[in-house]
Amino acid sequence: MNLKKFLCNLALSLMAFILTGLGTSMSIEGAIGISSFNALNYSLSNLFQMKIGTMTIILNLLFLFLYIVLTKGKFIVKYVFQLIAVSSIGIVINFFTYNIFDKMEVGNYFISVMYLVCGVFIGGISVAFILALDTMSFPVEAFCLEITNMKNIKFSKVRRLIDIISVSVSLLITLLFSYPLVIREGTVVSLLLFSTVIGYFHEKFVKIEAIRNLKIFI
Repeated sequence: MNLKKFLCNLALSLMAFILTGLGTSMSIEGAIGISSFNALNYSLSNLFQMKIGTMTIILNLLFLFLYIVLTKGKFIVKYVFQLIAVSSIGIVINFFTYNIFDKMEVGNYFISVMYLVCGVFIGGISVAFILALDTMSFPVEAFCLEITNMKNIKFSKVRRLIDIISVSVSLLITLLFSYPLVIREGTVVSLLLFSTVIGYFHEKFVKIEAIRNLKIFI
């Protein structure tokens, strides 16, 4: 393994993870509804009285297990990297949400919308870049990508199905336990945009030779 290529890939992946956590926290700070998967994490974190980043780690571990099952345990090193990725993103989300944005106030609705849209684009592009590097992918997206490759279905369609399930479960928790509603207009925007942004930019990134040359797992 080329050490220089490995370290460059790792550094870029970690930078993209930080940006993903920033995007997630920006969406939460907008307070007009968050992306479907984050809404599920948020609702479950309320239900089990834990931080949203911690719940993100737990839910991603579930998808990591499903990804291991789909790939029949053939990529041990990749699983280890994904485990690191899962832990990292949870820590980053907790840091931005509870230490940075928690001290800031959104003044009006327009700014809330800007927070949401910027968060969705920053998060979506970062996830697409992480997937293209293919070293520390999120288990959720890696799971969807594996389904895409196995069934020849568009990535955006598989990811959108996960979004719909996430929204449904989040709403069910809200209705059953009277927790704050996080499924709002922002969730609809995220539902329409997030998977599309990931799918579009992933297709662009994988065609860039410089990114292909950085891939560790071929």
